[in-house]
Amino acid sequence: MQLTQDLLKVLLNFRNFNEEIIEILHRAMHNELELVGRADLFLQSNAFLKTLIMSTAIKLGIFEYLSNKSATLQQIAKDLKLNKKALGRLLYGLEAHTFIEREYKNRTHFYRNSKLVEAFLIKSSEYYLGNYLELINKTWNYWYQLPDVVRSGKPNTSMELFHGEKNIIYLYYEVANSIMIHLSKQLVGQLNLSNVNRVITGEVGITFVNELLNKKPEISYVIAGLEDHLPFIEKLFERFTCQKGPEEVITSKKGEASKDKWGKKEKYDLVFLYRKLAFKNYGLNYLKKAYEVLDKDGFVIVIEPTTDSLQPSMWNIADIQLMDLMVGGEEAPQIYSSDKIQEMLEGVGFRDCKKVECMGGMAIFVIGYK
Repeated sequence: MQLTQDLLKVLLNFRNFNEEIIEILHRAMHNELELVGRADLFLQSNAFLKTLIMSTAIKLGIFEYLSNKSATLQQIAKDLKLNKKALGRLLYGLEAHTFIEREYKNRTHFYRNSKLVEAFLIKSSEYYLGNYLELINKTWNYWYQLPDVVRSGKPNTSMELFHGEKNIIYLYYEVANSIMIHLSKQLVGQLNLSNVNRVITGEVGITFVNELLNKKPEISYVIAGLEDHLPFIEKLFERFTCQKGPEEVITSKKGEASKDKWGKKEKYDLVFLYRKLAFKNYGLNYLKKAYEVLDKDGFVIVIEPTTDSLQPSMWNIADIQLMDLMVGGEEAPQIYSSDKIQEMLEGVGFRDCKKVECMGGMAIFVIGYK
């Protein structure tokens, strides 16, 4: 059943409200709940194991093997060439964390994927997010430098996307496009595209463009990115199939909005900006350039983590702030509210700015018209 936006928002708000009730009970019954709190601390500290258990199941092909079917321990071990006893312990962990389910029939245990795994951790799924787990695994060691960053205020250069390992940069773009699939379906359904004929977006925006094409196939679009990332763009188009290719792929050496040419013909009806406010003075230049290249009545769409995004969200604001600290050090800007982003758009010259909430407010798009 597809939840309506209003019902989803109510459920998410209730979740937050429910946590407040638990906190009040904790204060009122401190002694009785102290042991519960201690157990919760252990669970929080061991949270990384849950990620590793999921990742192991993906790497070993267990989720793919169980997709749309059930199987016994012996069948899984034999077909995937795994040690039966060791696999038994892993399946126990996967079941404990609700990634798989177990059914006992005819004196035999059968395992199958949970609905969550079928929806998001099977590679053929439209909403596959196993790439996010891969990204976490590849950047895990970088977080050990967080104490040094807090001591010095200087960024950890390993976390800087433009200077990191190339396979990690690609994964970042793939994950971001995966996240945008579901959001784009909701967003595009709320847009008036009658005057939109030409669009420009960056590496993150391919799945957004594809949703635009689903609604209005005659739209033409331009993809912009860094010269070093041109192979990533080609790979992203292999991963996320579009109805048609881009009119043009433009690249620049550094990605300086105020200096770069945005295509041979710098006139657009829609500019899509994903996380361009993440660096000091970086995003403002993109907002100014977007205003410059838009035709009259054209509009810009800005998607950022915002302080008023409803939790749980597609991004945890506290974690994003720490990630930005790792990338930009003490110069990393704060996470803005959607109202502040509207104010920034208006300061550049945009009018009739508005917010479009998706997934019950877990993601907020800010739109400004020229």
